[in-house]
Amino acid sequence: MNSTNTSSQTSERKKSCVNCGAELTYEPGTDLITCDYCGHQETIEQSEQLFQELELHKYLQEMGAQSHSMEISMLHCKNCGGANQHIEESYKSLHCVYCTMPLIIEDSYQEDWIVPGAVLPFKLDQKKAHQIFKKWVDGLWWAPNNLQRATINPEFTKGLYVPYWTFDAQLVADYEGQRGDYYYVTKTVGSGKNKRTVQERRTSWSPAAGTINGFVDDTLVKATKQRGSQIPREVSNWNLDGLKNFDTKYLAGYVTEKYTIPLRDGHLVANKEAER
Repeated sequence: MNSTNTSSQTSERKKSCVNCGAELTYEPGTDLITCDYCGHQETIEQSEQLFQELELHKYLQEMGAQSHSMEISMLHCKNCGGANQHIEESYKSLHCVYCTMPLIIEDSYQEDWIVPGAVLPFKLDQKKAHQIFKKWVDGLWWAPNNLQRATINPEFTKGLYVPYWTFDAQLVADYEGQRGDYYYVTKTVGSGKNKRTVQERRTSWSPAAGTINGFVDDTLVKATKQRGSQIPREVSNWNLDGLKNFDTKYLAGYVTEKYTIPLRDGHLVANKEAER
């Protein structure tokens, strides 16, 4: 489980262009935030300190500490029920990432969340992602009307940051059973001209017991129950080598779903995954 200090981040959430005052948005595949109006760019500074992996039980005891939480703006879609959509306060207009209906910014409310320790930034911009999506839909033998309509307007292709808990685990398991050791005996088979000797493998069984130690690294547990953001396991093997220290600038221009599965519950899921 990861976390980071928020003291240098909360004041940057309303970052605007120094030239024209417009909203700065993250440019996928880079460490830049860009103004779509005048082209001004700013670099997202990279911290030399890597994100920390924290001891779970100690962290749970300190969850009320201010250093582990920050206040964010949230929206709930009245059309489809899509909840826990985090927005940057400088947004003037926004659409639900689940049903594309307009969201009413005035209905936003403040809520605390555990600050992520890291973020895996987008690599493709909206235009490129929509091109790939449209090509895929066009190649289908049959596609529902709603899916076909979604290819018409690039605005229907939205980037959504989905929350995950990540856990490491030290595993210790005692075992007992029967151990089988192979041995060979020489046998004579056949008769007459066909008589010959062969090696026959047999198994000698004996009691066995011991202890196995292991380590499970980065067990990912999806931290939301929202149906609209369900991701098939086959395509959810994220490249964690691309993780960056969490900075709200990577969220600029995108919707971020807040976790709905508590940390404790996520830990229980991780335990079951580790036991497999």
